[in-house]
Amino acid sequence: MTALISTNTDNIKIIKTIFHWHSNYQYKYHVSSQDCHCLLRIYINESKKRTIVIMSELHSNRDAIDIDDGIADLIKSIILKFPSILGCSPNIIWLTHYGSFSEPLSYTTVHIKDEFSQKFFAPYPDDPSIPTSSVVLSEKQLKKLLGDNCFESIQLEPTAQVLEELGHNNQI
Repeated sequence: MTALISTNTDNIKIIKTIFHWHSNYQYKYHVSSQDCHCLLRIYINESKKRTIVIMSELHSNRDAIDIDDGIADLIKSIILKFPSILGCSPNIIWLTHYGSFSEPLSYTTVHIKDEFSQKFFAPYPDDPSIPTSSVVLSEKQLKKLLGDNCFESIQLEPTAQVLEELGHNNQI
């Protein structure tokens, strides 16, 4: 796993990687078990004990289980790989991210706007990593969420730029 790790001027640690995990998904009577991947960006503000995790669905993962269907396994895998983010718990904000990079490039997908959804968790008897609700955020709500949680200095780079930095061509 190639990861780009840096620290910005506000001492926020930034991790960017193509993250791989194994997911088991059950739909009605069918169980699917697959290797999956997504663009993962983690922003850690250790002084404020806050973390934002952004999981972006990629077109190159199209034949596998998507991030929303495999969210429980994805979150468990992220915590296993990056246990230091638990030092910020319960102040971890989990966001899924979809956009034109999530679909094959065509006339109909080239203008798809980015969509961020915040995942919320409540004590769940069988598995605390399963989100109990989700809210789609407007651009204004996303900026407010970042600012309210001490991440106002974060400029989210375009997904295509981050994929290029990581050397990922996002093709199947």
